[in-house]
Amino acid sequence: VEKVKERGTRLLPETKVYVFGSVVRGDYHPMLSDIDVAVVSPGVPEGAAERVRIKLKLTEGFDESSLEIHLLTPKEWETYRRFIDVYREI
Repeated sequence: VEKVKERGTRLLPETKVYVFGSVVRGDYHPMLSDIDVAVVSPGVPEGAAERVRIKLKLTEGFDESSLEIHLLTPKEWETYRRFIDVYREI
């Protein structure tokens, strides 16, 4: 997750990174769970193709099945937070 944060701050302005879900709740299991990571920046593009390109750069060299990257604008993050029980900023 630290690597995702490093890459995010290089690719997008004013990036904040949050982990949420099972990892933060303490019920994460490597065989059953992924790690939910929200990468939040006002520089997140609207287009799906550009978001996919950025996600690929964020996860390059990682086992993508273990990370679930949510690339969000601050406004989208505010909506997400309504449905997330716990999260932690990295």
